[in-house]
Amino acid sequence: MGYGKVSKVQITNDTITLSVDLEGFDVGMPVEISGTATQDNGAVATFYDVKEMPATSGGIATVMVESAVTSDKFEPEVIVTAVARAAAVWINTLDPDPEQPAAWKLRKYSQALHLPPH
Repeated sequence: MGYGKVSKVQITNDTITLSVDLEGFDVGMPVEISGTATQDNGAVATFYDVKEMPATSGGIATVMVESAVTSDKFEPEVIVTAVARAAAVWINTLDPDPEQPAAWKLRKYSQALHLPPH
């Protein structure tokens, strides 16, 4: 099971850039990264991106996620709390299970996220 944690946040030119450390995903797998960064003064920034899991160094890889933000709401001397989710997303197709009423069994699955070719 993979996970992500935010190791750095920086705001410049109305853009919030988060360094998200990922671990436990297969190299090349699309990873959905989303969450919020907040301050107690009411400043809020949401972020969402899909990144391809890069090769890791020591099992951890860092990817950059950027989002628009009103930078004057974030105060440089106030703590930022970031809640981040990192997930591999799958589509699962299930057929009715003839052996059990109101039950279904996996027929096929595939990645729900696909990145365009480079």
